[in-house]
Amino acid sequence: MVTALIAIVVALLAAELVASLFLPAPYVDRAPLVRVAPHPVLAYALVPEQSTFSYQAPVRTDADGLRALPSVTSTTSTVLFLGGSETFGKGVRAEETFAARVQFARAGTNAIDAGVPDWNLDQSVLWLERYGARFSPDVVVLTFYWNDLFEEAGLDRDAAPVEEWAPRAVLKRSGWLEQIAPLYTRSRLAYVARNALKTWVGRSRGHPEFVWRDALLAGETRPEIERAWSRIEVELERFSALADARGFRAIVLVLPIEHAVARGRPTTFVPRAAELARARGLEVVDATPALMTASDPYIPWDGRPSPSGHAAIARALLDRLASER
Repeated sequence: MVTALIAIVVALLAAELVASLFLPAPYVDRAPLVRVAPHPVLAYALVPEQSTFSYQAPVRTDADGLRALPSVTSTTSTVLFLGGSETFGKGVRAEETFAARVQFARAGTNAIDAGVPDWNLDQSVLWLERYGARFSPDVVVLTFYWNDLFEEAGLDRDAAPVEEWAPRAVLKRSGWLEQIAPLYTRSRLAYVARNALKTWVGRSRGHPEFVWRDALLAGETRPEIERAWSRIEVELERFSALADARGFRAIVLVLPIEHAVARGRPTTFVPRAAELARARGLEVVDATPALMTASDPYIPWDGRPSPSGHAAIARALLDRLASER
């Protein structure tokens, strides 16, 4: 028995060594992880004034529960950024986010990062309706990513929500996730096994992260995806109405599916999102060309923008901000 266990350990170590030659290193989690808390209006929000980590990147939130960016001494305009984990900047430092990069590149600009991991368009727009006016933004950038289409997206769910991937949900509820994550995230083999299991479970259960993404990448549609597009139209209408009422410049930042960037083949998702936004008088920034020319634009094994990806997105935004409406 002991000999067999030693043989297994040696085989796993050898396999890990081989994997290190061919596979990218994962971003390693560091505790404590970013915390959210229930919110009476938004379902959940970031815990205010926390000092935590997203992978190895330090995260601080201010008294409003927004991610704290480097401060500026004098400002002439305010740009407010809304969205999910891509806007929040999962896995990257505050100064590496595209919000902060826009602030650095535009003299006199105060950037506000109101992105919250896993938020959808309706939560972002609702936050803007309820709390955005106090920041008096001159420009509001609403990030639209393909997972905003999910059937269970947002607060007004008209279908039963799809539960989080079961093993992770159990670990999170038990409190073990924060203890285990820094260990398994160091192993390439663990990531391969985790992703394979997650994909198998997701596709077998029909989770939109896999089924819908496959359809979008193939240029196909499904009735539930069309219903989701209808909800997106409602959110874009609300965003446009707020821009008219409050007088800010409204920009929809459309991010491509990361698999489409990796394959070098754009999908119909971005053009359709851009068409819906422009039909409502909204400006559009398509980040696809910038991301396709960037070096390693995504975090390995994760799919969110890397520091290089955030820099590419910032360049696309800066080009639009420098132009006339």
